[in-house]
Amino acid sequence: MPYRIKAGQEVLLSHKNGSTKNVIFNRTVDFDKGELLCSPLDEHQSEGIPEPFMLEYPWGISTRERWEDVGGFTVLYAKEVHELPKGGATPENINTVVVKGSGTNQYTLTIDEHGCPTECTCRGFRFKRRSCKHMRNYL
Repeated sequence: MPYRIKAGQEVLLSHKNGSTKNVIFNRTVDFDKGELLCSPLDEHQSEGIPEPFMLEYPWGISTRERWEDVGGFTVLYAKEVHELPKGGATPENINTVVVKGSGTNQYTLTIDEHGCPTECTCRGFRFKRRSCKHMRNYL
């Protein structure tokens, strides 16, 4: 499943020497589930991806060998991640919103040009392909 951290988000960078730095990241970061170092989603944890140890930045991905200009920073932690549709184009301006699910789960809703949710990343929507409680609660 492809994911995106949008440009302009505040992220936490972790250096190989143990120091950290909060920055507004000036680039869009696309990555796959295999690159996750931690995730707040139960479905990822059941697949062996560790749960986050920082609640403020629950998503962690490796930056090793990803960009030359990040120096010795090896991990990027984000507050919010957007799930992208499989295959096809993934425009930077895809309109999404993250909503809270039960417990610590968060889901990403895709929003159409009228402000209505069209897709949700929850299991219920993915299997049934019809409106779920997260979409109804958003409205």
